[in-house]
Amino acid sequence: MAQTPNDTVVYKPTIEGLFVRGMKGLLPSDTLRELQSVGLDLSRPLRDTYPATMVAQAIEIAGKALAPTGDLEQRWYAVGKRVVPGVRETALGTAVLAFAKLVGPQSALQRMPSIVKSTSNYLEAVVKPVGARCHDLEITGSLGPASYLQAVVEDILLIAGAANLSVRATSVDAQHHRVVYRVTWG
Repeated sequence: MAQTPNDTVVYKPTIEGLFVRGMKGLLPSDTLRELQSVGLDLSRPLRDTYPATMVAQAIEIAGKALAPTGDLEQRWYAVGKRVVPGVRETALGTAVLAFAKLVGPQSALQRMPSIVKSTSNYLEAVVKPVGARCHDLEITGSLGPASYLQAVVEDILLIAGAANLSVRATSVDAQHHRVVYRVTWG
């Protein structure tokens, strides 16, 4: 049975990495109040899960603070760029990113489905080789612009040692929440 948007949740470590650690000190008090009004109160202990639609609202709110003159894609990209620095401060994130650095970009990319799956109960990823150092990464379940996950994938692969990295959305199916990224490195 397919999940409905009401069934989709983001797990606590993702919220902690992004909002608590990744944006620490970057969000003004009016933005924190706005986050609180949609259900993300960063002054209280985090819950185990958060509704995905609420998290999408929170990302949009934070994006307006991080990239106030940017368009929608730029705002979500700015928030996506805070994921890896924040997750790096968690125990699980430290281990995942150290492993990525150890195994290199090829193996790190191959692990992307399990990394993506660990963030929520609805995101799924498939890696399809296209050529040497060229892969398509298909992510299903994304509730926002492709630029958010583009930023996350870029940062993970840069840590893994990818030189001359390019991550770009080649196919976006907003109706089915599916994005295909072409990932290449030199």
